[in-house]
Amino acid sequence: MFNILQSGFKPRALGVVIYVFVTMYLQLTIAGPDSMNILMPALVEKFAMSPGEIMGGISAVRLTGVLAGIVAGWAIMKLGFKKIGVPSIVAAGIAVAMMGRVDSWFGVMLIQTILTVLTPVLMIIQGGLIANWFVRYKGIIFGIVTIAAPLSTATFTPIGMKIYQHVGFAEFYSGLGVIIALWGVIGIWAMKERPEDYGLDPDGIPFTEEEKAELEAERNHQTAWKLPRIIRCKEFWYVAIPWSLIGGLMMAGIMSQVIPILTSSGLELNTALFLMSAMALGGMPLSYFWGWLDDKIGTPKTNAVFGLAYLVGAFGFAFGNADSLYLIYIALFCVSLGVGGMPNLLPSLIAWVFGRNEFVNIYRWVYGLQMVATSIGMTYLAVMNDVTGSYSISFMTFIPLAIICSLMFLRIKRTHDPERMALMDHEQTRELQTSTTS
Repeated sequence: MFNILQSGFKPRALGVVIYVFVTMYLQLTIAGPDSMNILMPALVEKFAMSPGEIMGGISAVRLTGVLAGIVAGWAIMKLGFKKIGVPSIVAAGIAVAMMGRVDSWFGVMLIQTILTVLTPVLMIIQGGLIANWFVRYKGIIFGIVTIAAPLSTATFTPIGMKIYQHVGFAEFYSGLGVIIALWGVIGIWAMKERPEDYGLDPDGIPFTEEEKAELEAERNHQTAWKLPRIIRCKEFWYVAIPWSLIGGLMMAGIMSQVIPILTSSGLELNTALFLMSAMALGGMPLSYFWGWLDDKIGTPKTNAVFGLAYLVGAFGFAFGNADSLYLIYIALFCVSLGVGGMPNLLPSLIAWVFGRNEFVNIYRWVYGLQMVATSIGMTYLAVMNDVTGSYSISFMTFIPLAIICSLMFLRIKRTHDPERMALMDHEQTRELQTSTTS
């Protein structure tokens, strides 16, 4: 797959890929929507509150992620991934370890606030490091790394729930917190920020002298993308709006309540847990599929296909029931597509449009908007189910939104990435020279 020419690139890049993979897995266990499948019933039992009240409180707290993502991005831009990332992961581990040991709802909300503030750091690390190390092959590498997301869904909820039921709330989260904190310490050695720090180029393929001359100024630039310019850029909105709807409103709502959605359709709890695990395991090869498709047909078109998967999935959940379980199974396959593609395609799209030098800057604003939609989505499904006794109405509203998202992705036809534009120009020049010679 790779024509790696530079000595020393492969072991360093592999270390980055492994560290990002595990970081993504752990981040989803503490703040991913599907982690609520364990946390929510535990909190309902401990505090005797309804799922709507629990989800409403946590969703409200997660609105702090809007500002947190903007500040986290700014801090990483100033100080780098390691100086912000290592203490953030360690602090997240400590907060998780305390989760099961607080005896008040205020304490739970405080810990959720801390995790909400730290989560964007972990997410920016995941996308930013891969974007820094890979330009030509970013799609397939994101596809490999983000297998961690469906793996987390497949293993954490089914296995974690059994461990939680055996050892209890406090011990379960204490053990998880220790693992996360230790992983943060490992980041002191594992967070390698850019290949240039080691005398290498992205993908391990040296830039030509002409390309280096064109890109040198960009590497040392002060960002040209201040907020007024971002707001005026239509490509930013074609990224931010659909990904807020898909990754926030829809996916967060679904994944935070997969088990209740399935059991309300007439499935037994054990069957629902099995299907959730099977759905997530199916997302692992699909993550690679999305990365392959990204490099094959282009990032914007791949995102548009991804949006259509949510259209079909929303239809299946809206109209599926005990008498038409085949629609539920189709919807679950579409959720598998979502689990495999969501952590992959958003950072890939940002990197395609704006480039690795602006990745953190742009991602922090997209993340802020996505957090608003996430908070709404998690609460929306829970409250609508409380009010109507069904999730169907919620999913009916997702159908037109999925169509809008796909159309917006198709409107992205321009890259603002100078490295990508330079590589495209040189590739076109070489192709022209080859055709002229032949």
